[in-house]
Amino acid sequence: MYSRYENFRLSGQSFINTACHQGQDWAAISVYPGAAVHELYVRHTIINFILDGEKRMYNGNRVLHVKKGDILLIPPGTLVSSEILHTSRPFKSMNLVIPDQVIARKRLLLGDTEPKSMAVLPQGSDWEGLLNRLEPVFTGNGEVVAEEVQELVWHKLLQCKSLAGMLRKAVECPMDDMMDLLRTRMEDIRDMSDLAEAGHMSPATLKRRFRYLFDCSPMQWIWTMRLQRAALLLRSGQCPVNEVAFATGFSDISHFYRLFRKNYGCTPVQWRQSA
Repeated sequence: MYSRYENFRLSGQSFINTACHQGQDWAAISVYPGAAVHELYVRHTIINFILDGEKRMYNGNRVLHVKKGDILLIPPGTLVSSEILHTSRPFKSMNLVIPDQVIARKRLLLGDTEPKSMAVLPQGSDWEGLLNRLEPVFTGNGEVVAEEVQELVWHKLLQCKSLAGMLRKAVECPMDDMMDLLRTRMEDIRDMSDLAEAGHMSPATLKRRFRYLFDCSPMQWIWTMRLQRAALLLRSGQCPVNEVAFATGFSDISHFYRLFRKNYGCTPVQWRQSA
């Protein structure tokens, strides 16, 4: 089950320092001394700066291996499977929230955009300057205005029109009620009627919205997300493959093996061994 990611506090942290604005946490630095696994529903856009260590982010049928210096963009309304790896150094990261209203404020001409998914952003001196600007938030050696930093980040993201367009589409088409159902009962969903009812829309509107945001049908997306959970569980736990398949919504083990090989290029057993 995916937990709501709302206040930056997660299991496995040995240290966390947050910044608050108008009663809401908007930035945080956290440290993990060892391995940790999280399944989260991320409601707002997050910029994740990897300051030290390594982790795997499961992104549909892709796995993003991020390390020190990488910058990860997590769109709003994303189900995140994360595996912080045990290395010789603790894992340390900074998270920054970009509210929906910041993204929605400026009009965009939406041309070709990426399907909604996580992305590793290009590194550059602008991001380094932003990190230096954020330092006083956590040291108390100066004052930082949350809105100014969030606007600065959004301006930086606008330089990549396909990613900015993807975020804008995600903000324009929120699916919070539907994601609340999916994050807790994804393995039980068997047809689109349950999803459409949770999202307060017709099945036809549901199909259009998923095609608009994810470039696939609702059920294709659900099967991909089930595989995402299975991939995480296979590498982070010791449950037999059959149990992982059933726990993630696959009633036919041969169907699970076929889809897993198609999406990850190997069998579930080979995937576990490659960790």
